[in-house]
Amino acid sequence: GLPGSGENTPGYGGQSAESSTSGFFNALLAGPYSAATQSALVLTRAEDLPVDTAAYISANAATISSAVIVGSLDQISAAVESEIASLF
Repeated sequence: GLPGSGENTPGYGGQSAESSTSGFFNALLAGPYSAATQSALVLTRAEDLPVDTAAYISANAATISSAVIVGSLDQISAAVESEIASLF
């Protein structure tokens, strides 16, 4: 996961799990992890972070302590990973 800062998000365990919309299988696998860790599950595209996803991460940045990215670099690019890390 990506190191972050802040307190735990109530109901979300201070984590968010990102999965690519093109990696539907990964999103299905991330669902139980998200539930077990009480983490938010947000979706992204391979090459760019959707505005709504970025807005959610930014709005909750103070309470997100880490992000778990589910998928390979062809499913979620290093640029998207870096953008996610910069938001919290």
